[in-house]
Amino acid sequence: MTEEMPPGRGIGFWDHQHRPQRLAAADASMMFFRMPPSPYYRDLLGLASTLISEAKHQFRYELAAILAQMACEVLVEQTVASRVKSLKPRQTFNLHAKETRKLYKSATADDIEQAHFWPQYGPHAIRRHEVVHRGRRVSPAEAQESLTVATQFVAHVEKVRQGLR
Repeated sequence: MTEEMPPGRGIGFWDHQHRPQRLAAADASMMFFRMPPSPYYRDLLGLASTLISEAKHQFRYELAAILAQMACEVLVEQTVASRVKSLKPRQTFNLHAKETRKLYKSATADDIEQAHFWPQYGPHAIRRHEVVHRGRRVSPAEAQESLTVATQFVAHVEKVRQGLR
């Protein structure tokens, strides 16, 4: 369990022998609940960029699209989790989902659909979904589009977060 873990994540298995340690880890994680998490979502964007530019990995463009969306969802979770009293156990943080967008807007007062990058975010989110769930292949141009819109998304939400403090 690290400070980088989003609140409430990472303590999901039950081990009778290590139960006291697991409970202590859960208690320790709650101490970090109110602390601003490390911006490792930026590292995810950096990894996506590296994958696009290097020819080492066979599925690098698909992985880049996935990492770009992960960065967006991690940042949304870190932004919303501390401002909302209860989240559903299987809450998604993909703002392409209308219900999640409503939750985000109620927590931040940000009408993200008005942002200049929003028209490109939908195709990116769908692309990532198709890669993960249908094995879709991604072209170099599409991977770059995903990285670009995710980078704009992250910059926008970071700016919104600054106004919330």
